[in-house]
Amino acid sequence: MRKLVNATIGFFIGTMLSLGAAGALVTAFQLPMLHFPAVVGACVLGALLGAAAFSGKRGGALLLLLGALAGGYLWRQGDLWDQTRYLLELISQVYNQAYHWGYLVLLSGAPAPAGLDLPVAALGAAMALLGSWTVCREQTGALALCASILTLTPCLVVTDTVPAPSYLYLLIFSNLLLLLTGHVRRENGYQGDRLILRILLPTAIALGALFFLLPQDGYVNRSAELRNRLFARFQTVSRQELPQLSESFLAPREPESLDLAALGPRQPQTAPVMTVTAQSGGTLYLRGRDYDIYDGRDWTTSDKRVDRLEYEGIDLGAVTVETQTPMAELYLPYYPRGGMSLIGGRYENTRLDRRYTLHRLGLPDGSDQLSAAPGAESAVGGTYLELPQAAREGALGVLGNLDLTGTTWDRAQAIGSYLRSLGIYDRSPGRMPSGEADFAMWFLEGGGRGYCVHFATTAVVLLRAAGIPARYVSGYMLPARAGETVTVTGENAHAWAEYYDPGLGTWRVLEATPADGLTEAPDTQTPQQSLPPETTAPETEAPAPTTEAPAAETPPSQAPETAPPSQAPVSRRSSGIWKVLIAALLFMAAVEGQFRLRVFLRGRRARRGRPNARALARWREVEKLSRLLRQKPPKELVLLANKAKFSQHTLTSDELAVFDDWLRRGRDTLKKRPPLLRLLYRYIFAE
Repeated sequence: MRKLVNATIGFFIGTMLSLGAAGALVTAFQLPMLHFPAVVGACVLGALLGAAAFSGKRGGALLLLLGALAGGYLWRQGDLWDQTRYLLELISQVYNQAYHWGYLVLLSGAPAPAGLDLPVAALGAAMALLGSWTVCREQTGALALCASILTLTPCLVVTDTVPAPSYLYLLIFSNLLLLLTGHVRRENGYQGDRLILRILLPTAIALGALFFLLPQDGYVNRSAELRNRLFARFQTVSRQELPQLSESFLAPREPESLDLAALGPRQPQTAPVMTVTAQSGGTLYLRGRDYDIYDGRDWTTSDKRVDRLEYEGIDLGAVTVETQTPMAELYLPYYPRGGMSLIGGRYENTRLDRRYTLHRLGLPDGSDQLSAAPGAESAVGGTYLELPQAAREGALGVLGNLDLTGTTWDRAQAIGSYLRSLGIYDRSPGRMPSGEADFAMWFLEGGGRGYCVHFATTAVVLLRAAGIPARYVSGYMLPARAGETVTVTGENAHAWAEYYDPGLGTWRVLEATPADGLTEAPDTQTPQQSLPPETTAPETEAPAPTTEAPAAETPPSQAPETAPPSQAPVSRRSSGIWKVLIAALLFMAAVEGQFRLRVFLRGRRARRGRPNARALARWREVEKLSRLLRQKPPKELVLLANKAKFSQHTLTSDELAVFDDWLRRGRDTLKKRPPLLRLLYRYIFAE
């Protein structure tokens, strides 16, 4: 019964692995196929034969003989060789169209085959045998993973050769099952089979969710759509029906920390987040959360920190916010009437209201004249002035070139103007290298290329170095239109700096992002609104962004036909040969390098650690070598391995030497065997 279950799992894994590999190659390169169902049949038959053969002791040799006979017959017919050469030629042509490397000419003027069924079927059958062999012979999934990577590598070189999601799912799913259960399967095949059956459904669901959420079908991010559907469903269920459900846990929230070192390109986010209706127009900032602790690579916030956001200024009317889903924070305008107490840099939406109205108060005209004079005492300090030593030294060097005389407002505006004039707005600036100590200094030294997170962080660092309390704020920025409802999307997400002005007794906004970065929001087709009194617009109005229209693509039906290989110049045909040779050399170097690395790690495991751990490392190699030699390990070694694994006894050096003696004799025996076995041991079995 156990062998039947094992063979069934091997057949299942082999079928998925083979169909995924064959289908991915066919769909990625749009290969011509005459009888694709026959290819599917070859994959299923290969998995079935492999599961049956590898379940027995001598089945592998019989299967190898049958494979050699079938391969010899197809080779004599000539179709397999012709189709394989044409397959390589087609792939090289795709690469040539993308990179102009030149392409291979392997048919030498012979007519091109109508289909490529045979090489694809051979690939599928080989992958099926590999999958069933991995399960039935209790191997790890390393070899299957390497074969899958080799199959997918041609599809990854060119951006438009993307496999169909269904076949890619099968390939990744089968490899996941093999890798997640590989260690257990090596130790105990029965437990490995049980583990596969247990994780089969959860892995399938998790991988399916990943495929659904990741950008696909033209890079359409479906995560927001799924989130909105889930919250719409939860809103239809009464709280009495879900008494244990914590809505606050489900509500989207601003992150607890921001890892600047891992910051990558800013991806487009066009899903609606909220609608905002304001009684007065202008640029409206809705703050979600602020961060006060900066260590050069991260922004975090003090959880127990309590302060207020308030200012009794001019009346700007009400602001009504209606979010698509309940959010963990209320997004506050500058400044809510009556003030708001912030805990941990945010105002928690305890009732999870989706719609709320706040009365907005603004700074009066000429508020810059009310700003504190130099040397005025500030009511806040602490973490709002703290900086790492490297950041402070670099920031002081930058500030030495600026005119920081005048009021707090004057000094802050000098810093903001410097960053806006220096920086270049770029949504794909690259990540900070691991060797850099400070994000803000790396940003400035790299030419100031980045988006709002980069500019806001650097502004806070410079403000603190200048003695002005400051913090980093995330939220949304939008062009409000008096009395009109504006839809806010993820593109309106923004970051800015807040600094404390002791003359006004409140926090003020400093916008350091260049003007062209502030026009990325979807609503910018409307006339530019004036900034609210609490901010100052850049000195020069940014021109409307202009982009050259891309060249019109030629419709597929009118695309010029590619000249057949026989009509191409000879120099173009052979121009990529040296690159093929370099690729082959790199591949061989990678294979040899991984062998050297595994031998080094094996030796370190055998030399370090407790004697029992060193004995088990030697035992694993004994198992692999004995399987390769078709021998059973001596009973003495089995007893020593069990003693090392299950007993409290610590093995002596003499007992460890027993393993070394057997391994030495086994390697000497392997030298007398066929070269293929020595290669297998060198590059695959030797860990």
